[in-house]
Amino acid sequence: MMFLIVFFMTTWITPAPLSVSSTIVLNPGVEIDELFSKETYECALTLKHELQKRFPSLHIILSRGMYEKTDQKQIASACNHLSPDLFISLHICKNFQPTVSVYSYLQNPTTDYWNTQKNPLTLIPTDKAHLAYTKISRSLTEQLIDQLKKQYPNASWYGIPFKPLRGIHAPAFALELSVARSNEWRSYVASLTKSLSSLIEPESLLT
Repeated sequence: MMFLIVFFMTTWITPAPLSVSSTIVLNPGVEIDELFSKETYECALTLKHELQKRFPSLHIILSRGMYEKTDQKQIASACNHLSPDLFISLHICKNFQPTVSVYSYLQNPTTDYWNTQKNPLTLIPTDKAHLAYTKISRSLTEQLIDQLKKQYPNASWYGIPFKPLRGIHAPAFALELSVARSNEWRSYVASLTKSLSSLIEPESLLT
């Protein structure tokens, strides 16, 4: 039996903070429920428009079209080719209590934060791609949760091997919105726009 492990060259550096001219890949997750898949895309598109109203120089790229189905390897490959400043995977799930869950990709909640690489250029397997950005991804999610809790006290962060983030070589996190009915995602847009804006420009909280 043969196994194929794909490696790529990575630079272990501390990425620059987000700015008003950053590039963000926004991934509308493909859900089991086709209606939720469509609404996830609509939510992502609306978020893109709202954020670009605030920051006209911000580059936001959606990873798929409304009815397009792409697998995680394709998404990760396209994302890594773009070298974005941030990758956000957006999801909708059915739950009667409105809240937002934030996910980071972690295989080990302790050792994933260890940066033991000594050489500036290192070959790593794709399932370890997140390691170069674990700390900054966690910093971003901490800021995000602080803002989300102002409207959603039950908002929580989880560090798990969240599949939609696998292989992403960039600061990354996922957002999961709990909804009880169709189109309820719209009630999250204002809060998400404000919270995500705070990662780009903290002064935006004053407006």
